[in-house]
Amino acid sequence: MNRKSSVRKLLALLLSLAAFMLLLTACYVPADDKSSDTGYVQTTGQVFQTIAPSATPSPVPTPTPTPIVITPTPVPPAWQTANPGGSGTFVAPTATPDSSAFVPATTRPPIITNPPDVVGATATPYSGVAANTPAPTVGTLKSGASGSEVRALQQRLKDLGFYSGKVDGKFGAGTEQAVKAFQKASGLKADGAAGSKTMAALNAPSAVRVTATPKVTATPRPTSTPRTNLYLSLGSKSDHVKTLQKRLMELGYLSGVASNSYNGPTEYAVKAFQKRAGLWDDGTAGPETLSTLYSSTAPKAKQLAATTGESLYEGENGDAVRAMQRRLKELGYLSGSVDGSYGSATTNAVRAFQTANGLTADGVAGTATLNRLYASNAAPYSGSSAASSSAAQSGSSSLEQNNSGSEVRKLQNRLKELGFYKGKVDGNFGPETVTAVMNFQKSRNLTVDGKVGSATMTALYSTSYSVSYTLLKEGSSGNDVKALQYTLYELGYYKNSVDGKYGASTSAAVKAFQARNGLSVTGLADSRTQEVLYSSKAKAAPSSSSSGSTFATLRLGDSGEDVMEMKDVLLQLGYKPSSGTDVFDAKTEQAVREFQERNGLAADGVAGRDTLEALYSESAIGK
Repeated sequence: MNRKSSVRKLLALLLSLAAFMLLLTACYVPADDKSSDTGYVQTTGQVFQTIAPSATPSPVPTPTPTPIVITPTPVPPAWQTANPGGSGTFVAPTATPDSSAFVPATTRPPIITNPPDVVGATATPYSGVAANTPAPTVGTLKSGASGSEVRALQQRLKDLGFYSGKVDGKFGAGTEQAVKAFQKASGLKADGAAGSKTMAALNAPSAVRVTATPKVTATPRPTSTPRTNLYLSLGSKSDHVKTLQKRLMELGYLSGVASNSYNGPTEYAVKAFQKRAGLWDDGTAGPETLSTLYSSTAPKAKQLAATTGESLYEGENGDAVRAMQRRLKELGYLSGSVDGSYGSATTNAVRAFQTANGLTADGVAGTATLNRLYASNAAPYSGSSAASSSAAQSGSSSLEQNNSGSEVRKLQNRLKELGFYKGKVDGNFGPETVTAVMNFQKSRNLTVDGKVGSATMTALYSTSYSVSYTLLKEGSSGNDVKALQYTLYELGYYKNSVDGKYGASTSAAVKAFQARNGLSVTGLADSRTQEVLYSSKAKAAPSSSSSGSTFATLRLGDSGEDVMEMKDVLLQLGYKPSSGTDVFDAKTEQAVREFQERNGLAADGVAGRDTLEALYSESAIGK
């Protein structure tokens, strides 16, 4: 029974396996016959149309996720953090701002684009001008104006480096000066009024900027080393004068435009420098003055002394006006304050000065007016009465002990001319000046009080009182000899110590001066010699006399200023070169030979270094 059952199970299993195999055979599909493919495949009596693809499709790449970039919220500067109408704390806006909290554009703080200190932001280089600075409105703005337009103008000038004052919306003197400075730098008419052209230049992307000047602790030397073995004085004309003026401008004593003319303003500025440097302030730029001036330790000016080469008009402001006012006040024409503002009082003072000095009285301080104003012979204010006219020659109607200034200096000069004062002309009314005044008063039967009132002043400047000098000669000594030696030194004739002792070297220097200036060559400092020596007409020794290394050999056929100087000295020493020309001709050659023979030199007629050194020396032997 069990066996039959097992057989039946085996048969059933075989039948199931056979059925499964038949099923698999029914599902088989044969491959397409490609050799007879016509675009249609026939299977089990049905026809299907197939469409061949035009191109093999490219696989679709997996897309790369796009990163999300979060732009950081700019941190506004401190002045922008105020929330108008709120608590004053800056609140960053949310993604969807609440319309009820919207701040109108007219009140919300401006936005600065590309702030340079935002982390992760690409900022454009900072130009020095805040993006929120409003551009000045085009229109005419001038002194006296005020308001937002002036404030914008000031801010723009400040951004460009021309204005350093307060941005207060008031167009004052500082703003006007800044506008003028910008106009000059931009090639515009410097009238101080911001008109359409000025505003257009201000707002242009290429607007002129001021380049900051690095602070220098020591006074720089000039870029080139100028000559110092010179004597430059009022009336000199050369490139050396221009170099001198530029140096005075660097140090702050002179302003304006440098030229090659040694005019009144230049002399006045040189005097200011000499006084500041502790030198004899005679206004002549000799070797000592020039060496000090061109050194790296030259003292800078505390205030501007003079202006040259430019004109000043009513309405202008600044140091040039202030310097002019000081000089007008010194001469007695200005009674108001020295404030640097060219107002009506200053204009009237300029007119009065021009009238008194024979100039066109237009109230404008032009080149001629400024040259005359700073000249040593500028006429002071005289007033109307005869007494005040005499007093005005000293610049004051009353002087006494402890006074100081140019009036005292003029008084000392006059007392010195008359032989009563032997001290230094320093502008300080001290005991020595008091004594000189008292001695003068005694000589004129005046009240002896040492004070210079109207009676003393009138007597001092009386035309009947002639000027005389004490005769100085070998063996003389004292302050008069010191003054003589120092002046000869400044002019290049004397090289020894200024000791107040009239010796052989002083006598030789006097002879050289006399020969150069057409005087009798005696070696005695008589009244005529001293009169010429202390005048503005005194001729300095030739520049080559101060350094043998600078002599240029002169010979037959040469011409020029050096030849003229040589011939002039030969003539003064009694030799006879040709006159009237600057040519080294045969007659001049003969004069040179005679000089060489007389002074123990090789008589070849050629003026070399040894010959010229001997010719210009204190010991040159005349014919």
